[in-house]
Amino acid sequence: LGLLLLLLAILWLATAIIARKLSPPVLQLSWPDFGGALILAGGLALTIEITIRLAASSHFGGRTSAFDFGIKCSSGAADDCVERNAAFVPEFNSFGHCIQGCFSLLLFPSALLLGRPFKLGLEIASCLVIIYPLYNVVKRTVKSGDWFAASSFANNGAEWAVGFVLGLSALMLCATARRHWRPKPPASELSSTTDGDGWTAKLAVLVAILRAVSGMALCAVSIVAAMLFGFSWNNTAARAYDSARDDDVLAGMLVLALVFVLGTGGLAAYLAWQRRGKKAANTGGDIELEIG
Repeated sequence: LGLLLLLLAILWLATAIIARKLSPPVLQLSWPDFGGALILAGGLALTIEITIRLAASSHFGGRTSAFDFGIKCSSGAADDCVERNAAFVPEFNSFGHCIQGCFSLLLFPSALLLGRPFKLGLEIASCLVIIYPLYNVVKRTVKSGDWFAASSFANNGAEWAVGFVLGLSALMLCATARRHWRPKPPASELSSTTDGDGWTAKLAVLVAILRAVSGMALCAVSIVAAMLFGFSWNNTAARAYDSARDDDVLAGMLVLALVFVLGTGGLAAYLAWQRRGKKAANTGGDIELEIG
């Protein structure tokens, strides 16, 4: 956990150093389409839920500082509650989960130092970020729904969530570098990916639909995970199976996921609706973030 926090600190420090050289100190991020905003909302909601689960790892017999989520259980049988539920073990799958989360880097294609021809490809690739969370929640629900909170969903999801945050952090660094070394993007980058004729315009519409479906799927994953965390919170290796749910935990996790997803999704819809009526001549609909 310490090494991961150090890596995040290095990315943020590099971003801050470059940002201080900007004049004015403003970053420009092209706001993603509705689907991209939903992917961002669902991913952040899921990351918050897993962070809460990690903070409560002592409840499951684990240790937060070691990225240990406790004893892993898939059922109420004693022989199913013996393995440690630790993230980032020396296995390929652990780092594979993290790499899949890093596809969040592609949610804002205009922030990368690439031209317009690559944008549609990057927007398609960004949808890959939802694949593992969707697979993870379906698998754990089927195999250990009653013991979801103590299952390996949390540690595997934490590896993906770390990648998701790393990708977003790297994205901010790329946006800062782009603003520093190319303060005035070429006109081809300011035009929307939906502009154009023929197959390009049709492909852009299909990509927008794909990202919207992907975003809704990831938001659904975060809501389902919140519900299952709440229902199974007290089913741990240290306690006998108890079918009664903890209503406080269930309500808290569900409200958190719903408020975050619906709030961010509503904001995304509002901004997307506003953008339809106008085009920004100078920034191409960019978001400006003041530094310092």
